[in-house]
Amino acid sequence: MRLKLNILFLILLAYFFVGIFLPLSSVLAVGISPGKIEVSNILKNTTQSKTVNIQRDPDNLKGEAVYSVVFKGDYAHYISGSATVVIPDGQQSTNYTFEISPQDAPVGDYQVFLDFIPPAGETTTAKNDNNNQVKIGADILKGMTLTVNVHVTGEELLDYEVSNLQARDTEVGQPIYAGIDVDNQGNVEWRPDQIDFSFVDATDENKIFKATLLADKISITKPGQKQTLNLEIDNILAIGQYYIQAQVYDQDKSVANLSSQNIFSVFPAGTLAQRGELISLTTNKELYVPYEKIKLSANFKNTGEIAANSILITEIYKDNTLQDLQKGEETLVDKGENAELTQIFSLAEEGIYTFSAVVEYGSKITATKTITVQVKNAASFWTSAWGLSVILGLVIFFILIGVLLYRYLRNKRLDNYPLVTIPIKKNRMFRHWIFGIFLFMVVSFGIMSFIFMNSQADDVSTSTTVGNVDPAVDSIYISSSAGGGVDSYGSGIVLLSGTTKTVHVNGVVSDNNGKANIANTAITVIFYRSGATGGADCSADNNDCYQVSGASCTLADATDTTRTYTCPLLLQFYADATDSGAYSAQNWLAKVIVTDTNAATGNSTHGGVEVNSLTALTIPSTVDYGSLALNETTTDANNVEKTIFQAGNSTADVNVSSSASMVCSSGSIPVGNQTWALTDVAHGSGTVLSGTPTDTNLGVTIRTSDITNTSQILYWGIQIPVSGVGGSCGGTTYISAIAG
Repeated sequence: MRLKLNILFLILLAYFFVGIFLPLSSVLAVGISPGKIEVSNILKNTTQSKTVNIQRDPDNLKGEAVYSVVFKGDYAHYISGSATVVIPDGQQSTNYTFEISPQDAPVGDYQVFLDFIPPAGETTTAKNDNNNQVKIGADILKGMTLTVNVHVTGEELLDYEVSNLQARDTEVGQPIYAGIDVDNQGNVEWRPDQIDFSFVDATDENKIFKATLLADKISITKPGQKQTLNLEIDNILAIGQYYIQAQVYDQDKSVANLSSQNIFSVFPAGTLAQRGELISLTTNKELYVPYEKIKLSANFKNTGEIAANSILITEIYKDNTLQDLQKGEETLVDKGENAELTQIFSLAEEGIYTFSAVVEYGSKITATKTITVQVKNAASFWTSAWGLSVILGLVIFFILIGVLLYRYLRNKRLDNYPLVTIPIKKNRMFRHWIFGIFLFMVVSFGIMSFIFMNSQADDVSTSTTVGNVDPAVDSIYISSSAGGGVDSYGSGIVLLSGTTKTVHVNGVVSDNNGKANIANTAITVIFYRSGATGGADCSADNNDCYQVSGASCTLADATDTTRTYTCPLLLQFYADATDSGAYSAQNWLAKVIVTDTNAATGNSTHGGVEVNSLTALTIPSTVDYGSLALNETTTDANNVEKTIFQAGNSTADVNVSSSASMVCSSGSIPVGNQTWALTDVAHGSGTVLSGTPTDTNLGVTIRTSDITNTSQILYWGIQIPVSGVGGSCGGTTYISAIAG
């Protein structure tokens, strides 16, 4: 008995050391946006980049979530990208970018899949007390699958869309920053040859100022890419408010005539102070080998009131001697926004290096931050921190073993052990003149008194000498941050699986009667799908119509006649997608209404933004068959029902597979002994589970009710072998969400 206790103690101790010295991770994968990518008319031997957003469960954000990325299908070699992707600690989602390059592929259609797979946890087994029963369960490994459909063509196709002109507030002496969205739907690179800008004075439309940008100042948009061109224009404007217009030219032809309803302001120098903060400086690792790529990341926040071009500048020191100077790419950071500025470089020699970094923004730089890394040739595992940790653990482990054996052999008994302001022309008429003047003054005084008293008696006449002017909505921006003075969603709004996404509608409202005429509760925002019933007069509905007003919006004084506003909207995960599907010809609009203290109103509507499709499901974590006898087969009475719920805004299916047999205390159960079905049937009527991911065509439809979610049941069955298995059995079944 004492020996059994000692052995039990050693097992518990072993588990204790495993918990300390071995890294553990737990990942829940629940969604991808978009779930399907269509690459039309790509030229062979060209490359297009695509980006998707992968998401995990909103209730499981602790720790990093690491996914393996596996390219599958007969044409998987047309895809390239990182083999792993990481969702950082505390975040629900991250972007993954990959490249499509069909090489010498013949003209035709191709399909490739990308699986995002979390690491599998250990499956443990334990003895079952009933030798005639087998206890069986499978952990569900939850991932997501991206479908990529590619059409290869041999002809060049120039196809693009230019839209959404906007300009940001600026100062005298600072550039004008304008933005234009470009969606290159063709298969060749494109950029405008020229853009002519007109700036119209908002107080006098006859005053128009012009500027031109040529191609060398305009970024190229690659095939299949959708981006916002950040355009820097020399400031030719005086202090005031302006509308912006743009004529876009390609091959000497006008291809787009854009205008913005948003007013932007040019303030005196210093009104919009440039301020910024380098919040953190990090590297992807601490220890590198010579020539290994080092990624240096700076988290920079623009805390000023104007957008600024920002660049990371790093001095590299070794032994207090400057070795190199690195400059990153220039990035436009809007006011209030955070940006990750990065540099990638390598170091050839071993040693301890210090990176001293600042961010240059506009005409200013931030305070310096430093970080130290080591470059060293790869060392033996046993001289690394992990190796030393394992050695220490083993030493302690064996010491404890020795103590226990000593006590056992010496005392033969183990009771217990503690284990943490004229000239007067003189003439005879003088007195007459004096009398006349006096009489004139009396009469004038009487008339003026009469008018004055009548005006005092008529208060209404006095109060209407200045008429009320309707207020106006000067600008509207759909932004990712409160107060952001730029549209943030040129590539569409990405919703969050199973939870809400906060989107901010910001801008400026004005009233020529004075800012006091705009109360704190003056703003109403209607954010709606363009085809929603009633349009802007739609009824609130989480699928297609969101409304916010009153105290939910925040207003602040800007000038004597203007106030800024910001209104947060909480978009549900099932808000209608407009990038594809049934509403692909539509978009989402934001109408802003301002009401003054005299109940007069003004309104304006934003040009529109897309809501992207999101393929996401809530998938159970286990399949527990309970205890079954040898040779027993589940029936429609005792099969396992697993309900899968909608967590996105697109119809979704699941792929199922298992790569290995269930391992039992003794023996194993083959993968093919499990079956799945869409209806409640016995094991023999189901589809045999295999190692190849199989689309179940489950069809979890789009949620349309604000009360009830949509779901589907997946039925699981199993057959226990006639003999050769016993105790508890465990395994892993891979279930991934895929566009339906």
